[in-house]
Amino acid sequence: ELIAELRHLRRYMVRHPSGHLQRAMALFIAAGHYHRTIRRRRVSLAHRWSLVHEALDRHLDWSVPAPPGGGSVWVPGPLHLDGPALVRRALDRGVVIERGDTYFRQPAGRDHYLRLGFAAIPVAAIDPGVAILADVVADQMKHHGPTETGTR
Repeated sequence: ELIAELRHLRRYMVRHPSGHLQRAMALFIAAGHYHRTIRRRRVSLAHRWSLVHEALDRHLDWSVPAPPGGGSVWVPGPLHLDGPALVRRALDRGVVIERGDTYFRQPAGRDHYLRLGFAAIPVAAIDPGVAILADVVADQMKHHGPTETGTR
């Protein structure tokens, strides 16, 4: 009964794109625009990825492992780092970051993880944003002692 009702409701929520949109996308792909867009996006993300890692190396007191690619960086911070509080303090300074503990199946003990997205950040804002983040981290760490992940 439930499956039948959900199938009935699905008809109104999940429909195929209109024929006009499908035709427009087909023309876009046939003209080579899709592949050019993907190549440009890869180059843009690679550049941002490089800038983020250079900024993290320059501004943080610990090393952050570089992922193979993507649009965000996982930052395992010092064990004393309070990620949820850091997120709020960084936001007060105009830097948006995500707490990492919410991405774990068992988040307890993962408060020191952060996720930094960079795919939609203006290139000119990357280094200043990481510098502000490092300042907020340093301020928080003053109250919690030395890092347990090691310093440089």
